[in-house]
Amino acid sequence: MKLSATTGHLQRTQTSSTGGQELKHACSQMVNFGMIMKKESRIEEDGEQTGHHIRAKVGKNKKAPPFRTAEFAIKYLEGVVDRNVEIKDIGARYGVIERPNNKVWVLDGVKYNGKGAIEEALKDEELQLSVFERAKEAKMNCIVPAKVQEEVEETEE
Repeated sequence: MKLSATTGHLQRTQTSSTGGQELKHACSQMVNFGMIMKKESRIEEDGEQTGHHIRAKVGKNKKAPPFRTAEFAIKYLEGVVDRNVEIKDIGARYGVIERPNNKVWVLDGVKYNGKGAIEEALKDEELQLSVFERAKEAKMNCIVPAKVQEEVEETEE
């Protein structure tokens, strides 16, 4: 497996390694990590940058489907962070958490203003487990919102 870290965009990855061009053919998996270069991707607390968002792109994979991407947040002193953020994203994707507009999140009839408020509420382990179980059930029962269905159709083409 080859892991490479790049700065900038992941479309044209310039990597160099001791194996040269041969390593690209010899390895069974290649994962490229790159920082997302947007102002919103920085994690700041009290005006100081404490982390950033990372995009990982699978460049080569002989064991599973290649060319997948994933995004996650890293805080410098904590590492990969915020399980509650991941649960929020999964819940919103499968319709457990509703978003009537850009600022409001609705979970079990309770309105939360801003993503910070819903993330704070999801720090409760029982609520996290509840949202995750309902999202897993929705996925198993093929109850998929239209937005997710459109993404699936695009990847199949």
